[in-house]
Amino acid sequence: MAATARRGTPVSPPSSFILRSGPADRRAILVLLGVFAVSRVCYAIAGVRFYATESLKTFMQFIDVRLLQDDLSSSVWNFHAQPPLFNLFAGMVVHLPGSEGAWFQIMYLAMGAVLTLSMFVLMRELGVSVGLAFVATALFVVLPVTVLYENFLSYTYPVAVLLLASGVFLVRYLRSRRALYGVLLFATLAALVLTRSTYHLAWLVAVAAGVLLLARPRCRRVLVLLLIPVAVAAFWYGKNWVQFGTTTSSSWVGMNLAKATLQQASRRDVEELVRRGDLSPQALIPPFSPPEAYPPLPRPAGVPVLDELRKTGREANYNHKVYVRVSHQYFEDSIQFIRTQPADYARVLANSVRFFWLPGSDYTLDRAPIDGLDRFLNRFLFLQPHGYFSNEQRGFAAPVSAYAPGLGQMAWGAVLVYVAAWLFAVYAAWAILRSRNIDRPRAATIAFLGLTVLYVTVLSNAVELGENNRFRFETDAVMWVLFVVLLTRLVGIAAARWRRGTPDSRATAERAPVGVRK
Repeated sequence: MAATARRGTPVSPPSSFILRSGPADRRAILVLLGVFAVSRVCYAIAGVRFYATESLKTFMQFIDVRLLQDDLSSSVWNFHAQPPLFNLFAGMVVHLPGSEGAWFQIMYLAMGAVLTLSMFVLMRELGVSVGLAFVATALFVVLPVTVLYENFLSYTYPVAVLLLASGVFLVRYLRSRRALYGVLLFATLAALVLTRSTYHLAWLVAVAAGVLLLARPRCRRVLVLLLIPVAVAAFWYGKNWVQFGTTTSSSWVGMNLAKATLQQASRRDVEELVRRGDLSPQALIPPFSPPEAYPPLPRPAGVPVLDELRKTGREANYNHKVYVRVSHQYFEDSIQFIRTQPADYARVLANSVRFFWLPGSDYTLDRAPIDGLDRFLNRFLFLQPHGYFSNEQRGFAAPVSAYAPGLGQMAWGAVLVYVAAWLFAVYAAWAILRSRNIDRPRAATIAFLGLTVLYVTVLSNAVELGENNRFRFETDAVMWVLFVVLLTRLVGIAAARWRRGTPDSRATAERAPVGVRK
């Protein structure tokens, strides 16, 4: 008889760390990894390449590559623009011998293999059959959009992998109560917080509290081990508060919000609000302008990553210390603008949502070698009636209303998957609260993943305009998993009802003794 955990929650029998014990699962995993490898070779032959060097030099999210090479620890410690983990990862890679581009590609290919493995295992843990889990995983893994982000040096792909892995570790921990799964779960959640600013410390604390309520550790030593990653994330937030006075892991929140509010308003309206004293004069300066556009500059701190105006490639250093003050002022002006012009902000939100529902590949990715395949799949798989290619940079030059996607350019297949998965997650959360006769680890994992994506979606679209569909790719994998799990559940319910309605089943029920029929 299987062991039973506290509060009547069943504990699954022991299995290997990665796979279930069934041979069918092991064969499926081996074939999936083969499909992954062959597909990457085919895409490479088609011309898809990983471009790392130019991204390191030009993307505003990166610390100056010279400082990553020569002053990594101090630069990461004084980095307030973004959470530290992705730049720490990039800095460690550029210190490896040989070509940094080759190392980045190897790292991202390894992430792709982890994504493949995690997606299949998560589906199996949530009740999907081997065959369906294999097909659904293989389909997602070979999509052009997945391969394009796998060759894009950004935190987008790592975040997608971390979110999937957190689901695997959560369901495994709730089933087994093994400390190892708990530590890996909390470490993965903390890594999300320290990689992507949308995953706030408050989210981590809320999730950690929920997990500990569902699976109380058996001893204090285990509890301490689980809370160490949470303490690390909390320490970084505290460090930012003491050093820069920010309550988030990114000082860009105000500038991002200003891009979606002040920059989208007419110059005349902003000038009038400034004249009336509702907004500061800074509201007239486009957000993400170079540091010298915001005088007076603070006194040099003696730290290059805070003092240099330009990076090695002459791009602006968006980690200059002036942006802490600038972003705070932009945030205050943006909130005041929303209060005075709520209808304008509502229209911006509508456009943000339209960008969010674009195919993930409709972004500034180098999809030229596979453009035909990508457009075909966007049309017939993602249900995008008309093609569209967005360029986020245009959002800095003109109101988004001049080029925002129309309803016919949205990926309605993604809309269907997300809405269905969100409703499924809400139902799972409700089932946990009202019933004990359920698979609580499965329901809790579904609720965690779906509600986390809902939180991230609302927050991202509220402060971002232009890159929304790139942010959506970070959550596409887990939402695809939940959608497949939902389909499995619906098919199972329909099959059970059909079997109960067949003549043979009714005759069996009539012959059953009293008390057996339900």
